[in-house]
Amino acid sequence: MKKILLLIAFTLLTTSMHAEKIVATYTLSGTRRNVEAGIDSNGALNVFIQVVGEDSDYVMIRVEGEENIKRFRSQLAYCKEKFIEWEQVAKQNKVYDFKKEIDARFPNVEVWWVGLEWYSTNKKNFIKPLFLVNNGDASFGTYGTAVHWANDFIFQEFYILFETANEIQSLIDALDITKIKDVLKRDMETDALFQ
Repeated sequence: MKKILLLIAFTLLTTSMHAEKIVATYTLSGTRRNVEAGIDSNGALNVFIQVVGEDSDYVMIRVEGEENIKRFRSQLAYCKEKFIEWEQVAKQNKVYDFKKEIDARFPNVEVWWVGLEWYSTNKKNFIKPLFLVNNGDASFGTYGTAVHWANDFIFQEFYILFETANEIQSLIDALDITKIKDVLKRDMETDALFQ
């Protein structure tokens, strides 16, 4: 009974603080992750990309505004091209351990995560993409430590690690603004039926 009450309280807390809708999924290191979207109080489209957290199962990268979402997608596409090119170079030259930053310039993002409540950080420049080769296997991703905007003792380590170009493409596809808006529009139309 105590677990049920705790689950209900947690659901109410997260619903009231994070009322976005799941609009797509993508694959990250072989695991399906959610992309959520919503319109904020200023009328801007926001997407929340679920990533991997060290201490929380629910860590999201928030990209605010259509222009930033488009830029995020284009930089991700650029990184996919570099990943394909550099993976081939690594294989041809028998490179087994290597790390290099990709010169992509992602827009500023925030990191949000669930601890005892929803937390977010005011640091913005989290996405520093890396090409990695470990024991001959190539991957692409980024990692960082998100520190709460008001309390340095509340933090969350997180990472994104794509193992294939198809995984990178799955996130590019999930961030299609037209598809995201279509899902949100259908949801609003359905909601309007029940007044």
